[in-house]
Amino acid sequence: MTTSPPNKSHPLANFHSTVWGYHFLSYTPQLTEITNQEKVEVDEYKERIRKMLVEAPEGSEQKLVLIDTTQRLGVAYHFHNEIETSIQNTFDASQQNDDNLYVVSLRFRLVRQQGHYM
Repeated sequence: MTTSPPNKSHPLANFHSTVWGYHFLSYTPQLTEITNQEKVEVDEYKERIRKMLVEAPEGSEQKLVLIDTTQRLGVAYHFHNEIETSIQNTFDASQQNDDNLYVVSLRFRLVRQQGHYM
């Protein structure tokens, strides 16, 4: 005795047409190549950020916020070595108790993301 599964038909929604049309489904940007001037500008910004990472005092709020910001912006891979060194130094000197809760929690998260146990 075979039973066939019952036919379940789902109601279709009748959505009204979009006011935007379908332009964005097939949109290709006009600027697909980066000019030499833009490459030079990007390199200058990278060097400025690298300099800021190196010059900021170890474990300072400024350095921790800078590391957090570069990670959130998705550009931390450009500064991997500097960030790794800074977080290792922060972990080694993690006995500072004079910071506010924000700095302590930020330090904890960055050190834990790097794989250290606190």
